[in-house]
Amino acid sequence: MKRLQEACVKLYTKTSFLFYVVNRALRENDRSKLASLGPYCYLVYTYIGSQITEYASIRHHIRRQINTTESSSIVVYRGDRATNEKINEYCQAAGQKDKYFKWLSFVSTSLDENVAKTYARNILYEIELRRHSSNDQFVYLEKISYYTDEREVLLRPGVRFRVNRVDQMESDKKINRAKIYITIVPSYVSNLI
Repeated sequence: MKRLQEACVKLYTKTSFLFYVVNRALRENDRSKLASLGPYCYLVYTYIGSQITEYASIRHHIRRQINTTESSSIVVYRGDRATNEKINEYCQAAGQKDKYFKWLSFVSTSLDENVAKTYARNILYEIELRRHSSNDQFVYLEKISYYTDEREVLLRPGVRFRVNRVDQMESDKKINRAKIYITIVPSYVSNLI
């Protein structure tokens, strides 16, 4: 099963029609694609969460409490585009602890900010992932990606985030450019372990 999941994830990282069709269907909640894309999405989705069992043991929790040298979070980056209305919504939500947003599709990010900048149209996200409380929501893809130099980290669909701050970047008259600093909110499942 793991080899099938890895093959599906690797195919997802390739620039192909599948990447676009899957994410459009998820973003638009297109249920007409459920029969054809559902099994594939399930395999990719469960691969992302498959690493949680590695961290679920009591021994791991004790070791994590004792070992304070391990970083408690990692930072990844995502280049994207957003409407001016969405950027304004992020600005208004910045710093509010009870305001959340959600990405409905799989979300490709990179450990390398320069890689993310190549995909940025008018938005650059700096995303904080709390390593242990969010480990069921992301997976490192460097070893199985078609583009290993992109240092990709894939986030699950439905991941929730909070906006910490928004910095306006250089812009022209028509395009509002911003760097959005966000923190991924732990899933309900990760709060149980």
